[in-house]
Amino acid sequence: MSGWEAFAGHTPHRPWIDEVKIACSACGQVVSRIPDVGNPWLDAGIVPFSTLDYRHNPEYWAEWFPADMISESFPGQFRNWFYSMIAQTTALVTSPAFVTVFSYALMRDEKGEEMHKSKGNAIWFDEAADEIGVDVMRWLFARANPDANLNFGLHITDDVRRRFILPLWNSYAFFATYAAIDRFDPTLAENQIALADRTVLDRWIISQLHLLISDVRFALDEYAPDRASWAIERFTIDELSNWYIRRNRRRFWKSENDADKAAAYQTLYECLVTLAQLLAPFLPFLADAMYQNLVRTVDHRAVPSIHLTDFPVVARGRIDATLSQDMDAVLEVVGAGHAARQEAAIKVRQPLAALFVYSREPEMIESILRLHDLVEDELNVKSIEPLADPGRYVTYTIRPNLRTLGPRLGNQLASVCESLASLDPSSVAASVEAREPIVVSSADGEVTLEPSDILVDPSKLPGFAAAHGARSTVVLDTSLTPRLIQEGMVRDFVRGIQDARKQAGYRIDDTIAVDFVADPEVVWAVDAHRQYVMTETLAFKLVAETATGASDAVEPAVVEGPGGLVFGDGWYVDQISVGSHHVRIALRTGVPVPSSQD
Repeated sequence: MSGWEAFAGHTPHRPWIDEVKIACSACGQVVSRIPDVGNPWLDAGIVPFSTLDYRHNPEYWAEWFPADMISESFPGQFRNWFYSMIAQTTALVTSPAFVTVFSYALMRDEKGEEMHKSKGNAIWFDEAADEIGVDVMRWLFARANPDANLNFGLHITDDVRRRFILPLWNSYAFFATYAAIDRFDPTLAENQIALADRTVLDRWIISQLHLLISDVRFALDEYAPDRASWAIERFTIDELSNWYIRRNRRRFWKSENDADKAAAYQTLYECLVTLAQLLAPFLPFLADAMYQNLVRTVDHRAVPSIHLTDFPVVARGRIDATLSQDMDAVLEVVGAGHAARQEAAIKVRQPLAALFVYSREPEMIESILRLHDLVEDELNVKSIEPLADPGRYVTYTIRPNLRTLGPRLGNQLASVCESLASLDPSSVAASVEAREPIVVSSADGEVTLEPSDILVDPSKLPGFAAAHGARSTVVLDTSLTPRLIQEGMVRDFVRGIQDARKQAGYRIDDTIAVDFVADPEVVWAVDAHRQYVMTETLAFKLVAETATGASDAVEPAVVEGPGGLVFGDGWYVDQISVGSHHVRIALRTGVPVPSSQD
């Protein structure tokens, strides 16, 4: 009857809705909004009863009540829907209102601000699904700590895609590419290599896979999708992609289709299929795409979707606790070893003579020695030696952590610092590494310092580089002999040829002829490791031309990148760096012709 002009353009809330007056259809009287309105979430508390026919079919209702899990945002619902269900259930029956509640905080924009249409920072689902992808969004939500607000936006989801989705897809694509080249069929009997007959890395990644299954199942049983997704992410990136696949590339690259290659394929296949099944509740579309190609293309009797398969179950017999412990030690030491190389500015392609490893835990040293070949190959060192006293190569400077000690000690700080400075730095560093507290004296008596209260600065002696792990200290011998320098040049040469192959657009299985012009030092080094170079680069022909001063005679057109030049006769010409030398190379694909010179 009136008030529409004042209401138009506003939401149906007070005070604008109170301006609207309507005529009662029965009596014609003017009717206004009822002043007292209950929260609709209070009415929703009766849902477990009203939707399950509690009044008329109590037997049916009893089959489903109480719900195993309910879920809603905590800030708004702990005093609305959650409370309403508890109150109304208490009034009607004696059982709990629900078994488990999974709740979470709020979603904000990328800057942590509330989203509002009027503010212009609201993101609509349909637009986000099209631009971001629903699996990427699901992974962001799954891995988020439900106790904290979640920031959402294009840049944040791009980071999720880069950090996890792409490494996962690259691992899958790596297998798919090489399996297609070799026509690997996981269903054939000759490709079923017993786990006991596979390599250490094969047995380790399968052990980690089943530990992952255990962790994921436990986390999901505890309604903790964030813990499950973090475990999957750690396995996929740190263990499968960055360690297992990277350490085993040569087994997939080699031309021989032997039992070792079949074992590598079978191991990676098992990991990827199982990983897809673990991911199915989180990334339903990507997981099913992997399943269709990995499973359905080779087994037409398989169920049509990954979502119809059973969730993975732990096989305790495939878990090797000792091997997992050994590899944990290896990963810590190689991480510290890479940090030491970086600190010394020595690239991994340059071989070094020795790595010394110190740990207060004898079992860690035993683990490293059992798997020493992995550490030596990864860090490109000739030997590994246990170290009884890191002080032979590393000295320590001990400093108080003023950020933690200042507020706590107040006037005692000066005397505690003086007492700390009087202690043996090596002993203090060892205690900090072992996470042991240290007792020092002050003007007011003894004070206990936690490891986080002390800062340890290691200093390497000349010719060495050092770094720390959580349980270990590693020291690299950085002195270079002529032989080591020569081996470093060979590795540089191989890396340069491999990069040139990619720039030239060659297939990964193309064989090539290689011609190069270089300084005498480079030619000598390559010739001394000729078979290694040809095997690594898939070269059927390797021809060198020695030219003193070749590093200064590189054609400008070849130097300018990216990539080299392709000539009419099919040769790809480029320039690569080998140590401090520039080397001119020419590559061409082709069929090898037997020759006594090759």
